[in-house]
Amino acid sequence: APRTVKASQNTTIRRLCGLSSWHSSCDQVALIDSGTGGHPIYGEGNGRLFESMAAAGLDPKAIKTILISHLHGDHIYGLMDNETNAQVFPNAEIVVPAAELEWWTRPGVESIDLGPTRKGLAQRIQATVATWKNVRPFEGEPELLPGVHVVQAPGHSPGMVTHLVASG
Repeated sequence: APRTVKASQNTTIRRLCGLSSWHSSCDQVALIDSGTGGHPIYGEGNGRLFESMAAAGLDPKAIKTILISHLHGDHIYGLMDNETNAQVFPNAEIVVPAAELEWWTRPGVESIDLGPTRKGLAQRIQATVATWKNVRPFEGEPELLPGVHVVQAPGHSPGMVTHLVASG
């Protein structure tokens, strides 16, 4: 059965076991959002993804798929180094709602005042997620992984989705 580890407020780690024949060895680990990455705008006590993964016995190199709900910093800054913007999970496929990526990369979005925690967010997305070769945008409500379905949930962010995870 799937095992869920709550890594932080905005990050969930799913160990997908037995959801399909190719996951039968329980070696598929999918991350849903990546949290704040310890970005200072979110204050003390954030950015504990790797600490939480270690506590759960999960190797970060085991992450092969990262499902993104929306592109706010508290959900994606864990994908990149705070100083260099280098990818933290360069070997993982990052699956992003196409509508969300399109909104954050459209002309003029960087000039919209979205509040202090989103200052510079559009520019950072445009310099990172929008250019990375391992990012796969999707449309609609597909099954992204066996047993992991998308539900459109715009509002908090224009292209936001939720991930409905079946128990197997």
